Amino acid sequence: MPIIIYNIYNVLINIWFFLESIYCLDYGRRLYDFKFPSNTDRSPMAEHCCFMIYLYMLSKFVDMTDTIFFILRKKYHQASFLHVYHHSFVPMLMWMAVKLMPNAGPAGLFPLLNSFIHALMYGYYTIAALGPRYQRLRVWKKYITIIQLVQFVCYIVHATLFLFLQNGYPIFIVYIAYVQNPFFLVMFYQFFRATYQDKNKKCN
Repeated sequence: MPIIIYNIYNVLINIWFFLESIYCLDYGRRLYDFKFPSNTDRSPMAEHCCFMIYLYMLSKFVDMTDTIFFILRKKYHQASFLHVYHHSFVPMLMWMAVKLMPNAGPAGLFPLLNSFIHALMYGYYTIAALGPRYQRLRVWKKYITIIQLVQFVCYIVHATLFLFLQNGYPIFIVYIAYVQNPFFLVMFYQFFRATYQDKNKKCN
């Protein structure tokens, strides 16, 4: 029961973050505003979006409890390098965003896509935790992973535009955005291949 409650919490909070991301990005228009934003902007919109990115950062630290659940349930194989690295790096990345550019439009692509995928993912986890009668829905796990791969392709395209068009951002932030996404794409693809493609070959 605790794991189901935790999963439902993640579904709801990520739907909320997804909708808030759409609002704070002005329905996508701010994604391509590559000029570094003013830190003196105290408009209600800026204050609201800065507060939301702060809450989103806190939620990424809460996500680290996934690892604790894996260990308590003795599912050590799920606490993989990919899982631990992803859930360790993302909170640090969001902390930097909060400290350096809490109202930066281009940075909003990450919470927009990530919260959407996490809502799907934890929805799947919730259904899967209800018992064996829902095991036929396990096939959807593969498609969630494919959506995750598409997510990183979107990040890479956006980061490439950001690299050449940005104006005034700290240079190390620019390179972190550009380098990390291909790294995650490769790791997630390796996971996808090992989990689905290699298993299908063995079955055949």
